[in-house]
Amino acid sequence: MTMGQVCVAECPKIFYAVTNYLGRPVDVFDKRLCVPSLDLEKPGLTVSAVLDKELCPFFYTPTTSVLGRCLPDITAVAEIPDYFDKIPNFSLANLNSTLMNSTEDIVKGLSAKELGVRIFEDFASAWPWILLGLVISMLVSMVFLLLLRFTAPVMVWVLIIGLLGAGAYGIWHCYWEYDNYKNKSATINDVGFTTNLEVYLQTQETWLAFLIIIAIGEAVILLTLIFLRKRILIAIALIQEASRAVGHMMSSLLYPLITFVLVLICVAYWGITALYLATSGAPVYKVVGLNTSQANCGTYNGTMDCDPQNFTTAGLGCPSARCMFIKYNDEGLLQRNIFNLQIYNAVAFLWCVNFVIALGQCTLAGAFASYYWAFHKPSDIPTFPVTAAFMRCLRYHVGSLAFGALILTLVQVIRILLEYIDHKTR
Repeated sequence: MTMGQVCVAECPKIFYAVTNYLGRPVDVFDKRLCVPSLDLEKPGLTVSAVLDKELCPFFYTPTTSVLGRCLPDITAVAEIPDYFDKIPNFSLANLNSTLMNSTEDIVKGLSAKELGVRIFEDFASAWPWILLGLVISMLVSMVFLLLLRFTAPVMVWVLIIGLLGAGAYGIWHCYWEYDNYKNKSATINDVGFTTNLEVYLQTQETWLAFLIIIAIGEAVILLTLIFLRKRILIAIALIQEASRAVGHMMSSLLYPLITFVLVLICVAYWGITALYLATSGAPVYKVVGLNTSQANCGTYNGTMDCDPQNFTTAGLGCPSARCMFIKYNDEGLLQRNIFNLQIYNAVAFLWCVNFVIALGQCTLAGAFASYYWAFHKPSDIPTFPVTAAFMRCLRYHVGSLAFGALILTLVQVIRILLEYIDHKTR
């Protein structure tokens, strides 16, 4: 976890403040919350010197872990210990303001780049379990598809009967509740208007409305079942035939893995390009005084350039001065057009992903078309139907797929812009 500028194994859960300035630093501070290079048992080191250089925290409050950061627990302000009142220039309002400001600063520090790095680290550490889960789900799905030819009728009719049974139970339960509240003379006129929705569940009119709605839905399902029973039988036959087609072309179950790999390549290329664009330009480092209350530290406000490898506080007169990264250099033609290049990269990413998905759909459609037009199954089915369909797509349909992917990309870009405008104008 990260607390301020220090990485800790566990976020603090208690209140603490320095009240003893005459004691030994090793007895006053928690070594786990200080700068790792600090030796608290160093001779001549005082508590005031440690605080002036901001090597250890002056006080800390209960925190919670969020995305690897220790965020202050605002709800714990009411449980502040009494000895905090003895601290000079301290007040509960100041503490609350400090907690809010520090929480805002930490949240702003969770940039998209850092969050992406953390997500990548999680994937890097958990990829065996993710791969195992994908393999298990693929095997279960394969068995389910192969068994559909035998279980499709049972599954469809059990689903229909179960839905009808659930509707019948809903009608009975609503009538039972309606009859109970009717005997109690609990009407909606006695309740009036209230924001507590649970109160409305204790009136007879509410359950009567539920009863009517469920009864209408049950009647619609029954009429649909009666008049469309032949359509249902046709749908069951189509599911069974689709299962037979998958059984004759087992490679169709593995082709989605190729689509997944191609999409993963598109995502990786987009991510690498976006990172290169975001980090283009030389890094800019500035001298910043961490403790502005010290003498001469107020002048170091991030206006002086520095080199982090050769930086030293000697001659600056500010012990808490640090050479900190500010931003990447945004001067130059390339840096001024980074945002436009990021937009082009995002559009190219959407186009590539849509093209890969369309290629997969066209390939599977061609494979199952070869099964459909085979007069004698399975002897007339090609030896490698998925491979043959893939080669046909590359030879005859790449232009159509790319043009269709471009249309989808333009629609997606317009949709993203409209959603952004809607989000900003709410």
